[in-house]
Parts: sequence; structure tokens; C-alpha cells
Amino acid sequence: MLHGNRKLLIVEDNFDDEKLILRAIQRMDLEIDIEVVRDGLAAVQRLCEGSHPLPDLVLLDWKLPLMMGSEVLKQLRSDDRCKDVPVVVFSSSDRPDDSSECSELGGTDYVVKPVEYEAFLAAVQRIVRRYFSVSSQRPTVAPNSAEYSRTYMSGPDAIS
Repeated sequence: MLHGNRKLLIVEDNFDDEKLILRAIQRMDLEIDIEVVRDGLAAVQRLCEGSHPLPDLVLLDWKLPLMMGSEVLKQLRSDDRCKDVPVVVFSSSDRPDDSSECSELGGTDYVVKPVEYEAFLAAVQRIVRRYFSVSSQRPTVAPNSAEYSRTYMSGPDAIS
């Protein structure tokens, strides 16, 4: 199990994709503090205007309400507080222009969300392994919600 209070911020407006991301991480038997926000404006407020500790990784959807992922990335990279936080865009868009824009704006990586269930889970797990330096040899385990330290969500479906 990974220890050290790793922090992940998921910026995702699609509830189904959010649940799949959480399920993929849950299967990894890792201890990660996870926070979820559902729009770009909430992400910028959380990261740039907040006094909360910064996450070790931001998993950012590209097509978001209130503020698109490209605008979120611009804001993050222009803010001294969060300019160095790794931001992986995880998007359904496979447009080369989106990937190029992400790179130009200082995104750490751009990963297209696979359509297939297991491929989607595997893509999330590869991202987490890479950015949290977790061995890819780690066995996959059955989901168990006790593996999460805390999950924060904003919006109407918020739980604490």
C-alpha cells in the first residue's frame, strides 16, 4: 500500500466517468486522498484561491462547464501557487488540436479516455502509477471503499 498522504484532485463533470476513475483507483489498493470538483471554475478556485494543500496530481477533463480545461490550465500555469502541479488531461476528445493546446499551455500529459470499460480503468491506473511512482507490478484487488482516506465532492451530489 502506498503511504504518505498522496493527494489527487479529479476535475470531472461526467458522473459516470468520475465513478469509473474512482473504481480504477480503488482497485489499486493505494492510500490516496481524493477530492472531486465538477467544473473548471471550482477547480481554479480550489487550487489558486484556496488555502488547502495542493494535490500531487490533477486529473483534468478538457470539456467542462463554467470554464473549459484549457482555461483551467492557463490559470494554473499563470499562478505561482500552482504552476508546478502536475496536470494530466483525461479527455474523451481525441482531436490533435486539443492535445497540442494542452502541451502548449503546460499540461503534463494528455490521455484520451478509452471507450471500453477495462481499457478506461487501465488508463487511469497507468496515470496513477506514473505520477505517484507506483510499481506497475502491483496486483489488482477487488474494490473496497475503505481504501480511500477521504473523498470530497462539490456540487449537488456532494458527500463528506
